[in-house]
Amino acid sequence: MLEYKRAIFGLLSAGFFVFCLSWTLSCAQNIQKPHDLEERQGLPKRQNMPKRKALDERKDIDDQQGMVEGYALERQTDSQFIYGLRVDPPVERDMTDIEVYFKLARDLGMGYIKIGILWDYVEPEDDKWTWRGRGGLPRAKGKKGNEGNFDYDKVADLSKRYSLSVIPMFLTSKMRDRATNPDEFAEYVHAFIKRYHEGMNIRFVEFQNEPNAENDGRGGGKHWSGTAADLARVNTAAYEKVKPEYPDVMIGTAGFISGSRKMIERYTNRFYEAYFKAKPKFDVFMIHDYPKNISYTQGTMPGDLSSQYHTFETYRGLLDHYGYSDKPILISEGNEEKQDISDVDAAIQYVASFVMARSNADKNRVIGRIISNGLISNKKIALMNERTKDKTSQFTVLRNLIRSLNEYPVYSGRVAGDINSEGYWVEEFKNSVGKRMWIAFCPLLYETADGMTARDLRIRKKTHRFPQGVVMKTGDAESVRTIDSLSGKEAIKDTKGGELLFELGQTPVLIIEQ
Repeated sequence: MLEYKRAIFGLLSAGFFVFCLSWTLSCAQNIQKPHDLEERQGLPKRQNMPKRKALDERKDIDDQQGMVEGYALERQTDSQFIYGLRVDPPVERDMTDIEVYFKLARDLGMGYIKIGILWDYVEPEDDKWTWRGRGGLPRAKGKKGNEGNFDYDKVADLSKRYSLSVIPMFLTSKMRDRATNPDEFAEYVHAFIKRYHEGMNIRFVEFQNEPNAENDGRGGGKHWSGTAADLARVNTAAYEKVKPEYPDVMIGTAGFISGSRKMIERYTNRFYEAYFKAKPKFDVFMIHDYPKNISYTQGTMPGDLSSQYHTFETYRGLLDHYGYSDKPILISEGNEEKQDISDVDAAIQYVASFVMARSNADKNRVIGRIISNGLISNKKIALMNERTKDKTSQFTVLRNLIRSLNEYPVYSGRVAGDINSEGYWVEEFKNSVGKRMWIAFCPLLYETADGMTARDLRIRKKTHRFPQGVVMKTGDAESVRTIDSLSGKEAIKDTKGGELLFELGQTPVLIIEQ
């Protein structure tokens, strides 16, 4: 009898062990699924992701928006589209202000913060690295503020606290002789990533800020005085030093920007040609996308009107032409920066720029958009008032838009309207079960000009008629919920014969299938 009981117990124990092993393998497979998806799309795997149980227990609820700490980066990865904010290099702002940007990005549902890294400050002397400035470092020419008052260890702490991935933009001053030395530049990049790869959850890096073929003395070639071939060489050196050790980090190009038609011919085209002919190594093409400059890249004649929609085709064609057809495009900086626009225009610009980027995700491999300029200020495009610290209506517009695009991440196509017309556009997105959301808007079109420098250029936008009668196909949806992007006002509307008819004012409208 004793031997019989022992046999039964042995069988039960073996069965329990097999069950545990099967359950463990099943969980491991489920955990790997998002990683497999990221690998198929050419994106880096997520790192240091908080577990859902930990999120539910931690409940770091924001005072206004009720978002859970860690939520933004998880949703960010799941949607496979990058949303982020650019912060001025910490040496140009008091470090006590930096946390405001992290909190702002987290509350918006973003997953990334881009921060400039200045070589002169982190390595003031050869092979002597300093990650926490204590003052006394040389002040950049013409700059005011808190140079030397930087603390990248604090940035790493904020990255963990707010579950945001930091994108370092590695900058060099114009006067630094060794900026064009491939080995020394690579060591500069490697030293930073080695220290902060885990702490800042670094998944993307960018080099330089808007280099041009020559420095015009008024902002062109910022922080870079070398040639395009020099830039290609130092980028390649950094790639070859960093990539073998940190294969999950996506190495970007310099952050390029377009200019006016004359500026393109004088600076950009020649610079691109020399840069790509030098065969730089990179994983992702970085572009700075400011709507006021975008129409110039489309080859239109002066006086024509254009949105930034076709700029993605322009750069996709550029990459394909030089043999980089497998490289995605990341809009690593950009925003409307004029102060004389209205709140409504600012809302249109935010919505249009994000929707245009998302609608190009598959067609032209656009993987994300990062915004910058005047985010905390008294400008119309500000997300927070600098004096009162109150979040603006533009914050609400952007937060609701990003939440909606994260919930409906699959772009289906344009269901109504024509590109660069006076009329409306309607773009359709779907969620994982096929439920649909539409975004209806009338983008601001900019008039091309010639004979002026980028700094002197004044652009007139096209005037639209409002309201406009929208007719869009909704399939079998019997009713929809409409949400005004600026006021948040909602309404339930019935469809007729598979179509929705409504009046569209100036502000974009979200439309959700019921």
